[in-house]
Amino acid sequence: MATGTGETLKSGYLFQQSGKKWKKRYFVLTEYFLYCYKKEGATNAKSVVDLAGCLGVQFMEDCNVQWPGGVEASVCFGLATTAGNYYLYGSDEGDIREWMQLLGQVIEKNGNPTPDWQYDPVGKSGGAAAEIPGNPADTPTVVDES
Repeated sequence: MATGTGETLKSGYLFQQSGKKWKKRYFVLTEYFLYCYKKEGATNAKSVVDLAGCLGVQFMEDCNVQWPGGVEASVCFGLATTAGNYYLYGSDEGDIREWMQLLGQVIEKNGNPTPDWQYDPVGKSGGAAAEIPGNPADTPTVVDES
């Protein structure tokens, strides 16, 4: 698994929103990038987030994201970048808090943190998290591709 520049700070499985589906992906956080792989041990990243373009990370309790049934808000978080927002969740609150703490430290050091990232990514009042497309009538699907 190639992780490029920087020491690996954390790795593990999270679920990532992809349209109306939630896909289980293996993430690797380094000092500069967040890599997303289809599974642990994969050699080609499905996506790479340059954390220099990140605005912030926060719990997603009050937003329009359609979380799968049974998922507690305490294990859900959003990562805002200048290119768009990423929504992720895990199964353990302690693990999610560690992901958020480490992401926050990297963004504080290398990114472009804002006091309220919700207002900056799309330049609209009310916040980017409030602008997430999603029909409450749509039921999200969890896809475990491991």
